[in-house]
Parts: sequence; C-alpha cells; structure tokens
Amino acid sequence: MKTVGIDHGANGGIAVLDEQGGIIRTRRIGVELPSILAALAETMPVDEGPYRVFLERPSDVIRFAKTADPLTTGKVQRCAGRIEGALAMMGYPPELVHVSTWQAAMHKGLPKSLGRKERSIRAVALRWPREWRDHMFPGNCKRPHDGIAEALLLAEYGRAGEVLQSRLEFRS
Repeated sequence: MKTVGIDHGANGGIAVLDEQGGIIRTRRIGVELPSILAALAETMPVDEGPYRVFLERPSDVIRFAKTADPLTTGKVQRCAGRIEGALAMMGYPPELVHVSTWQAAMHKGLPKSLGRKERSIRAVALRWPREWRDHMFPGNCKRPHDGIAEALLLAEYGRAGEVLQSRLEFRS
C-alpha cells in the first residue's frame, strides 16, 4: 500500500511513498478546492491505489502559527476540511496526526536551534539524500519547498509506523 502525506495550508504539499519508503511523487497543493482536487488527482491516480493518507490535524497547525489572526485560522480550517472531504469522496479518509507527534519522531537528532520548517527540510535531505533535490524545488522555487518536506516526513512517519506495527503483529 502506498502512503500519502499532506501538509495543508498556503505553502502546502503532498507526497506519495512506495512500500519501501521511496518517493513516487510530490506536488504543491493549494488552499482552494480546484487546486486541491487537481493535486489529489495528479498525485493519487485511482488505478495506482490503494493509499493510506496522513494529514496534520488543523487545530495543531493553528497553535503553531505565529499569529492568532482569525482570517488565517479560518483559511487553515477550510483548507483542511476541503482536503478531508475530497479524500473521503475518493474513498481514502485521512488519518489525522498531531504535528508534535510526527515532528518528534521525524526531527529526532536535529538541532533545536533550527526552525521547525528548516528541521523538516534537513530531515528530508538526510532521509532521501539522492532524490531530495528533484522533489524539493518544484517549478521555479529557489528555496526548498517546506510544504513538500513536511508532506514527505508525514508520509514516512505513517509508513514507518505501519511497518513497525506489522513487525509487532508478526512476532505475537
């Protein structure tokens, strides 16, 4: 089963990993419904499923925001709701993950002096040293795309958890 990670928001990203953790596809994902549907259709073709999807809980993202602006809060909630609805229509309801949970696992060993987004980019470069540049600079980006980095790490967090769970079940 392929694993999908989605980082929603203005600079969001979507990533699909194979069963061994190899990167299949990455893409930016917008906040409006047409761009969300286009991103999901492009990265999650129906004939290539099934998929297991991991999405950050929107309430956690809001807590980490630098501002408590109600407009930003509403946009994040609406974007996450649109993604959840589209995934449910595709038959893949997402598993919601606390941002602090997946980041604690995926940022382990990285210096806390780096910002949250910078740690994610560094973690992707360490996890996928050969492929990361091909996926982190979509279009005309001059800097690594932090939304895609976080989507990759969220997918890897879900995939690794599934692998560990299956190993535990095998032993019992």
